[in-house]
Amino acid sequence: MKNALQEQLLKAGLATEDQLARPKPNRRKKSQQRQRKKPASGGSRDNRRPRDDSDLARAWAARQKAEREEAERRKRLKAQRKANRARIRQLTLDNCLNADDADDADIPFQFMVGSNIKNIYVTAEQREQLLAGALRITFQDGRRCLIPAAIATQIHELDPEKLIIDPSAVEESVDDEYADFKVPDDLIW
Repeated sequence: MKNALQEQLLKAGLATEDQLARPKPNRRKKSQQRQRKKPASGGSRDNRRPRDDSDLARAWAARQKAEREEAERRKRLKAQRKANRARIRQLTLDNCLNADDADDADIPFQFMVGSNIKNIYVTAEQREQLLAGALRITFQDGRRCLIPAAIATQIHELDPEKLIIDPSAVEESVDDEYADFKVPDDLIW
């Protein structure tokens, strides 16, 4: 009795009766013979690279070593960045000077992030400190945070890519025809 696959092969014309009648080779015997031929200690030498001191072997070894060193360097760099992000987060949250009470911080302070205008509510004292350069603005966990300038410097040393806004050092890009008209600092939109 033939199995279903053999019948389908016959119907499709992909096999003949003679091919199906041939005995199938026993693959288990071959694999068992190979295992008997292998040395008992240390396994097979077929998978190992031959030890020779050719230029190709030295170049291959040097490349493997360079790749390992590069992978280790990337791993250390990733761990350092992760530690720096954790340190920055802790610095920001520990030194955040935002007013806890919404009634105290009732003055909106507008600042630019790229081409977008953002605002943060501050007290009158914080507004003066922002304009004087004693406070900076940064973002942490989706929140705008006021931090002292010294902490902003520490954060910048840990991660130069971290966005820290210094409202006192805003560059004025005023067109020449409007140069005579200064915008007062206390203007509220």
